[in-house]
Amino acid sequence: MKKFLILFSSAILILTFVFALVPVMEANEIYDGIIRLHVIANSDSDEDQELKLKVRDGILDIIGGILEGADDIEKACLAIEDDLSSIETTASEVIAVEGYDYPVSAKLTREYYPTREYDCLTLPSGEYRSLKVIIGRGEGKNWWCVLFPGVCRNSARVKEELAETGFTPNQIRIITDRDDDGCRVKFRIVEFFSDIRYKFKKLFS
Repeated sequence: MKKFLILFSSAILILTFVFALVPVMEANEIYDGIIRLHVIANSDSDEDQELKLKVRDGILDIIGGILEGADDIEKACLAIEDDLSSIETTASEVIAVEGYDYPVSAKLTREYYPTREYDCLTLPSGEYRSLKVIIGRGEGKNWWCVLFPGVCRNSARVKEELAETGFTPNQIRIITDRDDDGCRVKFRIVEFFSDIRYKFKKLFS
């Protein structure tokens, strides 16, 4: 009887733990629903850093048209991949207008990002899909934002943008509600498991 009670209690604890993690497991899908924009400057000189921001602005000016009609992450990825050449062309034109001849490359990839707090939301550290734009040698400080959903372009409608592209109410709360203790705990757990996954991936890749 004692052994049965121990096993029963253990089963209850395990089930409680699993059910407690269900919202966190759902929150992990945050990483799969976002595309980041990552622009890397040629160097850390003031001129190259200023150029980086102008390239960023040029890309943001055209990205709305590229992503028009992309209402989910897969459509957004396909749209960006189909238009990488125009993204590179836009960046090259900005660079030329500013009097430089740096080469530029753009690719859709996966990258690790640290925790990042914006005015309207906080994104946990982890691996995200990323439009990576490298200017020249790519040895300068970088700049990043959320490309999809369109947080960079429309910070006033963050929650609406997230909901329209498939984020659940729970996911939206975790990355936008900084004052809720429960959301902060879930946020840290999401980061913890994401970082462990990333380290194992790097270890065995």
